Amino acid sequence: MVTVCIPVYNGHTFLERCLQAIVKQTYTNLDILVVDNQSTDDSGALLAAWAGRDRRIRVVVNDTNIGLVPNRNRCIALARGEWIKFMDVDDVLAPTAIERLLEAAGSTYRMAICRRLFFYEGVDEAQRILMEREVRRYEVRELLPGRTYITPDEVARLALEYRGRNFVGEPTAVMMHRSVFDEFGAFNEDLVQIPDLEYWLRVGLHTGIAYVDEPLSCFSIHNGAASAANLALRSFRADRVDQLILLHEYLYNAYFEPVRKLAEAEGLLGELRADFRRRAVRIAVRAALDGRSTNPTVRDHWTQWRIVGQSRPHMRPLGDALLPLAAFVLHTTRVRR
Repeated sequence: MVTVCIPVYNGHTFLERCLQAIVKQTYTNLDILVVDNQSTDDSGALLAAWAGRDRRIRVVVNDTNIGLVPNRNRCIALARGEWIKFMDVDDVLAPTAIERLLEAAGSTYRMAICRRLFFYEGVDEAQRILMEREVRRYEVRELLPGRTYITPDEVARLALEYRGRNFVGEPTAVMMHRSVFDEFGAFNEDLVQIPDLEYWLRVGLHTGIAYVDEPLSCFSIHNGAASAANLALRSFRADRVDQLILLHEYLYNAYFEPVRKLAEAEGLLGELRADFRRRAVRIAVRAALDGRSTNPTVRDHWTQWRIVGQSRPHMRPLGDALLPLAAFVLHTTRVRR
């Protein structure tokens, strides 16, 4: 059995298209799990109607809105299948997607991915061209042409050489054996923009990745997408803190030891550590200064920074507890001037 995990929040606009793509899969032994994160639109009524027509569909409603990444983890916890196929509500799958991914994984591999297409809705031409240029150049078929399997060593090399670039793809392009989650844990809920990339690397560094060079998934890019919804946080959490957390994992997480070994062998480990320290100091100072802002969202950056740093002491520069005081003095000096 394959569980298709669909986290949903206010997805009524896309649900019909999404579910049609799943129920029409050529592989039919499916557990279709939709976890509604307290939607306020008509998603609930539409889901109830679908569940009444197809007994493979299960609908679970969270008691409260727990956020996107925790909801993805809840989907995994509730899954019944031997395999877990990720699916975002605004994306679609080719009819043969699950069948082909299972064939690629066979009895050997525990992680399988496919090539994806992009579907643009309400996105201007300049954004579309930028997206195509930036994403296509980091696809597996460009980096490792003609391959059907990426070895763990190759995952480590790509992770080091293209740090922060998601060469694996979005969740809709990925399927994993459920044993992966028992061995490597769940998605990192401290990450805003790249929890999928961090997890693909965490796993792929040890299991390798089966690759199907066929466009079996279609990733939707529109102003209501999760990535667009994160734009308000992008300048601080997504663009700054997320990348620092990923670098922290490279340097200190046991699962990322293959990346460290490769960096050391190529004389890059010291450079990575120096980059990590510089970034940590810059972000801590920025967060402390933001803590003096009159904008509540910006002012909350210091609190967020302290939260993500609690379990990662390496991220906190020496004397960072004094930074708010320094920011206060600097702010007061500027006001007096």
